[in-house]
Amino acid sequence: MSRLYHSHSLLDAFKRRIAEINIDLSSTVLTNKTVLNDQLQRFKYNNLHQSCLENLASIEHAVNLYNENLKELSNKINTDLRKVEQQIIQRDYDRTENSNEDIEYVHRNSYLSTDIIEKCQAVIRYYTTWQHASLEVNPGDGVFSIEMNAAEPQYCIVQNKDVEAAVKSKFNDFYARRRLRIYSSITDVPESCAGIATCINLFEYLPLDPIKDIAKQVITCLKPGGVFLSTYNNCEQRRSLEMLDNGFRCLNTKEIMSNLLYGVGFDIVDTGSVNDGAWSYIIVKKPGDLFSEKLSSPQVGFITIYVPYADWPSELQELVEAKKSRSSVQWRGDVMAYYQPAWNNLKPSVHKYIDEFYLIK
Repeated sequence: MSRLYHSHSLLDAFKRRIAEINIDLSSTVLTNKTVLNDQLQRFKYNNLHQSCLENLASIEHAVNLYNENLKELSNKINTDLRKVEQQIIQRDYDRTENSNEDIEYVHRNSYLSTDIIEKCQAVIRYYTTWQHASLEVNPGDGVFSIEMNAAEPQYCIVQNKDVEAAVKSKFNDFYARRRLRIYSSITDVPESCAGIATCINLFEYLPLDPIKDIAKQVITCLKPGGVFLSTYNNCEQRRSLEMLDNGFRCLNTKEIMSNLLYGVGFDIVDTGSVNDGAWSYIIVKKPGDLFSEKLSSPQVGFITIYVPYADWPSELQELVEAKKSRSSVQWRGDVMAYYQPAWNNLKPSVHKYIDEFYLIK
């Protein structure tokens, strides 16, 4: 670990420990004062009670003084930490500008954990519909591209030929030619066309300005009410902070990322982390209501047929019941995370069953 990253790691550890050693005796002191004062009135010789109250006041004063000094110490550590963070951020910019490494390549998605893959897949499945286009920035090996195949059309931003080949390999030739739209720049994507956009496993390796530039382009492509899912390196989580070492990832935090996306114009929908903070995600929304003028799916018109719960496969019934949640959004998302391709024709029935459960309730 370089000296700069070592200093940052130590300061962060000191900051976390300082937050744990604040002393709060307010409730205890108040209780003790009440007991002593109540007894004080009933004793003719109450010098011992008075002595206890004086000692209690001394303890209270000492604790207040300790906490004030602790706060000053915490502020000093925070100031030093911010200085080191500025140096790391500047190093991130310098490394990105001077690097010849292609940040977009097929095998980077091998870094992703099973938990973050399943979380992202659940979000994509929930928000992807045939009524709206989708937009994917940094598809990597295409592991998430295939989850967007319900979208019409499906836009994919690719600059690397190996990445393009990997994405196309996930689809049959007809889909790859007719529905999949591959561009080298987000600016080629029509404005206000997409209902969902993703950028997974890229922002972890970028400094803040490139992230902001991509977010600005994405919000232009989204329809009002459209959502944007991205992962990033949340250094508020110790596991992610440790990945700054040797320039593997760039410095970012939940607070910085939330403020950055809010400043671009997004509303925050959800944030979270998995694998003890190694992977973090954020879901944001373009203000407005998502609306589509499509009255039927492309190329084939159809009438939705709802299959009764009793006619579902037993495995699907068990999955739906096992994932029952307090909200329909969470329930549907958890079910879709483990949904099998063989049940695709039952998706409308599952959604209807979940929605009706809350209406009846």
